[in-house]
Amino acid sequence: MRVGVFGASGFLGSWICRVLSEDHYVSAILRTTSSEFRLQNIDNISIRRINDSELENFFNSFAFDVLILCDWEGVSNVERNKPEQLENVERQLHVAKLAIAAGIESIVGIGSQAELGPTYGPISDSHKDGATTSYGKAKIAARLALQEVSELTQTRFIWLRVFSTYGPLDTGNWLIPQVVDSILAGREILLTKCEQNWNYLHAYDLARAVKFVIEDSGSSGVFNVGDLQTVKLKKLMKYIGEVLNAEDLLKFGVIEYRHDQVMELNPRCEKLVGLGWEPLISLNEGINQTIIWLKGEDQKPVLNKYSHELFFSLPNRS
Repeated sequence: MRVGVFGASGFLGSWICRVLSEDHYVSAILRTTSSEFRLQNIDNISIRRINDSELENFFNSFAFDVLILCDWEGVSNVERNKPEQLENVERQLHVAKLAIAAGIESIVGIGSQAELGPTYGPISDSHKDGATTSYGKAKIAARLALQEVSELTQTRFIWLRVFSTYGPLDTGNWLIPQVVDSILAGREILLTKCEQNWNYLHAYDLARAVKFVIEDSGSSGVFNVGDLQTVKLKKLMKYIGEVLNAEDLLKFGVIEYRHDQVMELNPRCEKLVGLGWEPLISLNEGINQTIIWLKGEDQKPVLNKYSHELFFSLPNRS
């Protein structure tokens, strides 16, 4: 299959390229200013730097079967209520229309748990929308717009509602890398009480989910993509502190919860599981791997749930 990954330089996009390139012809579609750091050491991949003005000719020149839309501006917490979030909807719809006009067969959009807002209990694939942030509302708008244009043109449409992910190649202000980096620097980490029942899926297993749905010709619509088990957030934070011998730096209960704080993430991934997908990397195994990568140490094989070794040729942290 010829797959184009739009926004391939990001954390999830790069993992998707890494996994799909094992069996498919993958083009990583980047803006001219994007870094190729996360795409290093991936075999059988073509990196294409494209200006917006070149997109139409680009899609007409490459007969892609599948387009995966990972590109999104403003994913950090401080940007999630900016009105510019809606610009993502316009851009993704524009790109999808150009790809459809060029004859693409399938469009895959990357959604978010933010579409749901605070939830309690199991979350089905058909769970109703309830976004409380501009980011979540924009994701809903993107899903509906892409779904409509796909239906009108009889293009297969898949929307992956992604819950919290983690793993090597993730940096910045997300909780796990932020906690690890703070401990490595000897700084105290100010936390909430961390009473949430949370859900963390390794990015490798997210990318495998993408592979499962695009390879199944009957797959369409919304798919939850999350781990099949939840974890108490405080337990996870303590595990990281224990691995790094620095539990004393974790200061629980200092920060108040947000007014719309989600306290439980419990996705049910029935449609994915029905395809034969399951997460292969346990949380503890994945956290150990992530810590090693964040420390800049040589990577070691990861044991999957069947005790088989997985080795990823990842670039060293820059």
